[in-house]
Amino acid sequence: MSQAYGYGSAIHKYLTAEELDVLSPSFPLTATLKKFGKDASSVYSVDSPEWISALNDLWKEENLAKLKILTAWKVLSECSPYITQEPFNFIKNSVQQPTLSGAENGWSVISRNQVFSPLVAKLYAEKVLGSEVKENAMIGRPATADFTWREISPAIPNAFYDSMTNSINIMPAFINGLNWWDGITEMEIIGGLGTVIGHEISHGFDFCGSQFNGYGEPTPILADDDLEKFLNRVNQIVAYYDGLTVLPGIATPGNDLKMENTADLMGVKAAAILAASKENADMKIFFEMYAKLYVQVTEYYIAVMFMQLDTHAPNVLRVNVNAQMTPEFYEAFGVQEGDGMYLKPEDRLVVWGK
Repeated sequence: MSQAYGYGSAIHKYLTAEELDVLSPSFPLTATLKKFGKDASSVYSVDSPEWISALNDLWKEENLAKLKILTAWKVLSECSPYITQEPFNFIKNSVQQPTLSGAENGWSVISRNQVFSPLVAKLYAEKVLGSEVKENAMIGRPATADFTWREISPAIPNAFYDSMTNSINIMPAFINGLNWWDGITEMEIIGGLGTVIGHEISHGFDFCGSQFNGYGEPTPILADDDLEKFLNRVNQIVAYYDGLTVLPGIATPGNDLKMENTADLMGVKAAAILAASKENADMKIFFEMYAKLYVQVTEYYIAVMFMQLDTHAPNVLRVNVNAQMTPEFYEAFGVQEGDGMYLKPEDRLVVWGK
């Protein structure tokens, strides 16, 4: 029987093989799983059932030639950052996106599949990361070695938590000149990468991550009363961000940002506690490094777009709000009542502890 977990029913839906066959009667999905040795599970995690249905609708003899063209287009799109404009435009004009019968969102189905990225990942690993990683099968993959269905390119400067593998993943390209260099100090490491790692670990204990055990199985790890207390504190975070504005006339959507805002707060506080425990800790360096992670210059219309689409708060809030909630910030910079960054202790947000 199918089950769903998370903020909405579309997140981490579990289906049996029989249910997959019903969802995809034309495209041989279960046979494909068997071919790749992935048919031993009793249930399968499906994060977008409508995507499988759309792919199934496309799987027709009459679409074969067009599917080949769309695949070529996808490869071209992925290569576009590495091709000069003149040959790219020539190929682009030669290969037009065809309309597929049977599904209105045919192109979105094809575009969800990355064709060229693994090759870029391999090249990046060899040329940038060094010869010692050439044979490392883990490059570009989550922490579980046999989890091959969600390969992530190491050339993407990103970090994420994956509840399916209970893993935090810091892409090699994320560790760059902005947060790592020769001679970087311990305080700078903790203020930069330390807060990012704390953020990703915290996702393992948020509303979604807490619904899975250490093996990625749908087993809640929080007791009902603990979960209720946790959600009450998350709602306080939502209410606080709802009262903030960064762009004129555009309110911050606290409810849409609650997972990431909660992880931000937990990550910064955990990293600050670690940094403060070090001998001769310089917490000013810690917070300055944290702020450097989110330095940004952007166009107004881009900022508006991200306010509407991004699940993270605007960068200025990711820095200032979380600093305001952290006691070590007040001590490091001598912030006192009447200062612009001052917040009364009873008004400061807390997730774990008091």
